[in-house]
Amino acid sequence: MSKRLCPFTDTDDQNVIQQPIKKQGISRSRGRSINSMASERTLQLLFAGALKQNVLLEEYELKCCYCDKFLCDQCLNCCSKCEQEYCKNCCFTLPDDTICYSCY
Repeated sequence: MSKRLCPFTDTDDQNVIQQPIKKQGISRSRGRSINSMASERTLQLLFAGALKQNVLLEEYELKCCYCDKFLCDQCLNCCSKCEQEYCKNCCFTLPDDTICYSCY
């Protein structure tokens, strides 16, 4: 059995479609250079803000024994069996006591 001919041949219609795409690509590169110059200060502020976040994490020395998230005193629950501190996502809170995932 013979192969079918390719329906996508080099015709004038295909060239017409490709020209606007090329022009659009050129205009995008100009727009990116303008945006990158304008957003340079924004990026610097973002990086400076990220550095400040590390200072806040150092204040909370307590962390969950199961998932190692830094938490405040009020967010930690003490397990009634092993007596280690866990966050609310890593333990079961029962009416009488709190049990962690490792002891359950």
